[in-house]
Amino acid sequence: MDGPHVLQPGNADGSTESPAETAERILRASSYRPLRQLKCKFSLGVLTVTGPLPSFYLKQLAQSLLANLEGVERLENRTEITA
Repeated sequence: MDGPHVLQPGNADGSTESPAETAERILRASSYRPLRQLKCKFSLGVLTVTGPLPSFYLKQLAQSLLANLEGVERLENRTEITA
């Protein structure tokens, strides 16, 4: 039996991606549609996540999904609760 699938930095062709690209790939793999629409930017060790979300739960979920990305020193969760 296989263990849980973990998303790792990098593409299938072996090329690398930025922390923002990795973060957006992780969010796009979510079963929650609002998370798939968030935007990420990375600069000077800071990953910033922006976009509307319908609940505080999803805001926290986005943050936990992106908490331990390689190269990210700080995560700024600037998502906004719209409901």
